[in-house]
Amino acid sequence: MNWLILYICLSSGALSAKDYWKHSEQQGLVGACHAFATVALVEAEYWRTTGKFINLSERDLFLRHYSKSFSSSSQMIAHQLKISTQKKLPKDYNEAGHIDHDFALAKKYGIASERELPYNPLFSNGVAMAVKRLRHQRDQLATEASQLKKARQWSDSVAQHKIQQSHEQLKGINKALALPNSTHTRDWTRKWLANYKLRQLKPKTSTQAKSLIISQLTHRPVAVDVTNFTELSSHAQYFSSTYSRHSLVVSHYKPTTDQFTIRSSTHKGSTNVSADALSRGTYQLYYLVKNKASD
Repeated sequence: MNWLILYICLSSGALSAKDYWKHSEQQGLVGACHAFATVALVEAEYWRTTGKFINLSERDLFLRHYSKSFSSSSQMIAHQLKISTQKKLPKDYNEAGHIDHDFALAKKYGIASERELPYNPLFSNGVAMAVKRLRHQRDQLATEASQLKKARQWSDSVAQHKIQQSHEQLKGINKALALPNSTHTRDWTRKWLANYKLRQLKPKTSTQAKSLIISQLTHRPVAVDVTNFTELSSHAQYFSSTYSRHSLVVSHYKPTTDQFTIRSSTHKGSTNVSADALSRGTYQLYYLVKNKASD
């Protein structure tokens, strides 16, 4: 996966990006943009309907996606290490995701607050650093397993020993990749989100994409998946080429310059980009509506 999400407003009296969020988050070098985009949609809708700011945990939602069905981070790590002895996993293994799937997780489990479960991309106890260490250990184990197999020194007992050895070296990241059983914010956001559904549209042309985004910005923020993040943002240079696909949030439309103001999890603050360029790369867009609401 790889991703972008954006929020938009039309008139001079319309809402701007800063009206939806008081905070700014960054994903670090992890494929978590889908979780950041989903959380941004929820935060913006909460402000839009209550006039109150909320800062939810992208870490909570991303790890819910990343850990799949495993009941603990230790089990998830052991599983990834086991697979690594069979084949080298892609760098972004299990990181890629989709906004619609993340929203389903948010509705089922709720989302913790940033205070309850901070993301901390640049710190040793943060998600990005933990995932980076797991990637490195997976690659190291895959290389070692391949060498031992070529030397005909590989067996089930050797595999088990190497997996346990690698797991031991990753003990420090268990906490960063673990989720609490419940939190107060997670409980009430789950109940609140029960009143919402996610609209997902797939424009057939860039003209249609632009029209759909602008029309929805008169009511609410819009999330988009794009294929041309490298064209839209200089920040893409810090990511691999696979991150040309990205999820973003559009918060504003400037008709005088024909630009969208976007909120991207790759950097702090907002950025103005060509509306035509963003529309050209948009292949899916999303927005929240009440269960009984029409488009």
